[in-house]
Amino acid sequence: MKLSSLFRRRPEPSPAPAPEVQRLQEPALLVRQMTIGERVLEYRLQRSQRASIGFLINQQGLRVSAPLRASMASIEAAIISKQRWIFSKLDLRAAAKPSQDFVWQDGAQLPYLGKTITLRVHIGKAMPAFLDVVENCLVLSFARETASEKIQQRAQTWLQAQAEHEFMQRLQTFARKMSVTYLNLTLSQARTQWGSCTVQGNIRLNWRLIYFHPGLIDYVVVHELAHRIEMNHSPRFWALVEAQYPYYKQAREQLKIASRSLPNGL
Repeated sequence: MKLSSLFRRRPEPSPAPAPEVQRLQEPALLVRQMTIGERVLEYRLQRSQRASIGFLINQQGLRVSAPLRASMASIEAAIISKQRWIFSKLDLRAAAKPSQDFVWQDGAQLPYLGKTITLRVHIGKAMPAFLDVVENCLVLSFARETASEKIQQRAQTWLQAQAEHEFMQRLQTFARKMSVTYLNLTLSQARTQWGSCTVQGNIRLNWRLIYFHPGLIDYVVVHELAHRIEMNHSPRFWALVEAQYPYYKQAREQLKIASRSLPNGL
């Protein structure tokens, strides 16, 4: 054996691969709803190893963090105890949100009775507009490609028909409860007034109320029917409103916020 071979460097062993670092993924958030008074509150629930229930208002809305073993009853009780803070923060956030232009096109997210439906535009055969409750979308069918203005016209015609049906049902229900009568209902196009009532009993309701939660529609209906007894805004008038709609003050403020947060073009 050659002497040089005795002193040949042995190759250094390859370093052991570093252990794989497991990334901890954020637990899935469960979207839930609950009714508090006349308001429907949607929130995202996250359970984790924590000792108490916490609340956070961010761009997605309300986020509730709860211990793993916390019952839904205790979680909702905690939400109710914090409702004033929660709603004030949500309302401030909604009021500060700048209105964007609404584009009447396929895939647009359209507010409807306080929720959101998707606008679906089909080309090929003209058919009446209808609400697909399974897919949660308003389907508009045209024979050929059409402009945004035509889509808007067709969608708003459907919305106004739904508004007339919804408003009439609520008018009849509350008129019986309040023991009042009215002459007729017409839909209004006004931009600054949600309803009106004449001495003769002609009631006008803004069709755009169909965008909002039914509780807000009920508030406007009760408001106008109360004018069948008191044609003013005296304490007696508000007592009539409160007798049928105890949360009228909150609804009045929420209606202002909801109207300001509507995208331009609706």
